[in-house]
Amino acid sequence: MSENLDAIKQEMIQLETEYLAHINKNGFSYREYANPPAGSFMEKYKKRMAELTAASGVKPLEYYKGY
Repeated sequence: MSENLDAIKQEMIQLETEYLAHINKNGFSYREYANPPAGSFMEKYKKRMAELTAASGVKPLEYYKGY
């Protein structure tokens, strides 16, 4: 289990590194981030990051709703 989690963490770090390189090269576009075109880097990034987050068993952040 620990080895699998380590592999997931490593892939997440690599994916974040690629994301930052993409942003540095192309700039950030909220439109592309919110509604990525089919087959784009951003679509692949968001899909894979969601898969890795789910596989890691880490609960995503939840914001305090005030009640």
